[in-house]
Amino acid sequence: MSYRVRAAEAYAGRVTQPPEWVHVDAVVDFFEALGLERDRDFFLLHLGAGAAIPMSSNWRDGMELLAVNAKGRERLSVVDIRLVVTDVLGDVHQRDLASIRPSLTSPLT
Repeated sequence: MSYRVRAAEAYAGRVTQPPEWVHVDAVVDFFEALGLERDRDFFLLHLGAGAAIPMSSNWRDGMELLAVNAKGRERLSVVDIRLVVTDVLGDVHQRDLASIRPSLTSPLT
């Protein structure tokens, strides 16, 4: 797994934006530099090499890879998760999951 992360515009000048795709350690460091606290403001499940990913046809049976609270949503504009999986036949499959994107409308007040 690798990640692409960007700070929200209001916080972008306060931290160094990481390169395009980074390891989980760089993501955690980036989140913490934005003042986010692990297990309070965000949860990030990283699947290492060889991790089993269960098959599911129902989204409720899947895995939660990322969760952020309101503070995290305020400080992050982009979080993408790249999964690269090798199946039992040796075929490699890559998926980029767009987890957080900038809002196109103003938040409700």
